[in-house]
Amino acid sequence: MHTGINTGLVVTGEVNMERGTHGVAGDTINLASRLSSLAKPGEILIDVDTCRQVEGQFECEYMETTTVKGKADPVEVHKVLAQRDKPKPSLSIMAKNIGFLVKNVPFATKKAEEPFHKAIELMKEIGMKSFLGQAYLSLGLLYKRSKRSDQARQSILEAVNLFQECEAETYLKQANEALDSLV
Repeated sequence: MHTGINTGLVVTGEVNMERGTHGVAGDTINLASRLSSLAKPGEILIDVDTCRQVEGQFECEYMETTTVKGKADPVEVHKVLAQRDKPKPSLSIMAKNIGFLVKNVPFATKKAEEPFHKAIELMKEIGMKSFLGQAYLSLGLLYKRSKRSDQARQSILEAVNLFQECEAETYLKQANEALDSLV
């Protein structure tokens, strides 16, 4: 999974899970969504203002300045690397290092699968197809790293189908690239 985080004011409204309305809107939400679209599996991307606010708690790395839909000026993008002064590594660091863990820690793959399966069930239940696709893609990449090609292909194909339904072009491209890398 991956995400984008932005800090600022939002407009809130009614949340209706049956209709799929989330109840928040505004420039802050839109930029967070754009950052999420740019993030690769396992990444958390934030804008420069958010980076400044969390730099004491999290280690961040400048990625690039890029233009995003809906913003006149380019946005400075940072990647969250790790939480500072905490003995346990962050989820994004663990996701980046999952290949190492799978090879070197017994049962790491099985333990890493569990959160993805839980996320998949939850996203199916509430009908969030884009997030469901992201969970399937991440699970497929985990299977790929642990040399379980058939399961990787099945999960990534599920992600491709969901991204096509949602017309999530950036995610669809990532999923297709992951699928092509299985050959």
